[in-house]
Parts: sequence; structure tokens; C-alpha cells
Amino acid sequence: MNYFSMYFQYLGMKSLIKLATESIYSEQFDFEKVEATLISKSSKLKALIAIKYAVTANEPLSKVNILEALDETKLTKIDLEEGRAMEIFLTLLRDSTKLDWLKRTEYILNGKLANKKNKYSFEGSVYSLEKIKKGPATYEEKEKWRILCKEVIEAQENLKRIEQDLLEKMDEDDSNKKAQAVLDKIIVDMKERRKNMTDEEIKEEIVQSRLNINKSIESIKSIVNKNK
Repeated sequence: MNYFSMYFQYLGMKSLIKLATESIYSEQFDFEKVEATLISKSSKLKALIAIKYAVTANEPLSKVNILEALDETKLTKIDLEEGRAMEIFLTLLRDSTKLDWLKRTEYILNGKLANKKNKYSFEGSVYSLEKIKKGPATYEEKEKWRILCKEVIEAQENLKRIEQDLLEKMDEDDSNKKAQAVLDKIIVDMKERRKNMTDEEIKEEIVQSRLNINKSIESIKSIVNKNK
């Protein structure tokens, strides 16, 4: 096989794997439709191998992946002649590839759900990145987003705590204001009432108030002692 023939086969396989990868990461989950598209551009064997490499890769397509796919195609043709043996092999290959396709579909949908719940979560962020790239993110990209997402989530939690503290402080201030308003009204009413009272009557009222306070204190002490 001459260099140009090998080069064009390389480009062909690269194109097939890329098309399969972009299809599933673009959320075109119809396996049969993607399979038919790839078969129309090559053989069924190459199409299935291309899909297999597309959905099992956890990092972007590399030259090594393409060469491995070509070698697998070549070795299969050598080991199996066209006929019944090849048909059985293609059926088994299709079944296993479709299963891998469904697993990758589940992975993408889980990421989509995570993104919907919290777009700043690690899984949600990776989903957005891979959807934009139409393919898997690199290990370095995932680690970068893992750190960023952790920092964002921590910042969100701190913000929630600050908001909660502010709300509690506002409730406390509001309660204090209401209590002060009640006290102010009592004082105003008392002053208004004492305008028409003699000094003796005011002294008597003060003494009676103290007696009432003492009685209340004794009553509270009695209740506490009974409950010991």
C-alpha cells in the first residue's frame, strides 16, 4: 500500500470518527440515523468502528486513535472473509457499539441534567464545554473546571450564609423597634395620665407598680421551683 493510499484512508477514518463524535455531542442520539450516514460514506465495518471509537473516547480524537481504528479495520478484513463469518462479526460489533452509544448518551444527558440544576456544578460545566466543542474535553480542561467550580460553589455558599445573617439581623432589628415602640407608647400614656394626678397619687401608683413587679417575680420563682 503506497503512502497516498494510506494517507487518504487515514483522512477518511478521521472524518468518520469526527462526524460520529460531533453527532452524539450535538445530542443527535438516533444511532440508526448516524450509522446510516456513516455507512453511506464508507463500509459498514468502518462506520461501526468509527462510532465505537467516537463514543468510547474520554479525550479528544488523536492520531493514535485513528491509526488504531485503521489497524482494527485491516486486521478484521484479514481474519474474516466476506460472507457469513463477516456478517456474524458485524452483528456482534453493532450490538456492542450500540451499547457504548447508549452509555455515552446517558453520560451526556446526566451532564445536561446537572447543568439544568446548577450550571456551576462540575458535571454541568463539563457538559457545556463538551457541547460547545462537540466532543470530549481534555483531562487538563476538566481539572481546571473542577477547581473553578469548587471555588464558585464555595462562594455561593458563603453568599447564602451572609444573606441569612443579614435577614436574621433585620428580623432582630425589627423586633427591637416594635418593642421600643410599645415601650414608648406606655411611657407616653403614663405621662398623659399623670398630668391630672396629685403627687401622692403618683407615689402610690409607683409603689403599687413595684409591688406588682415583685409579685410577678415571686410567682415565676414559685413555678420554677415546682418544676425542678
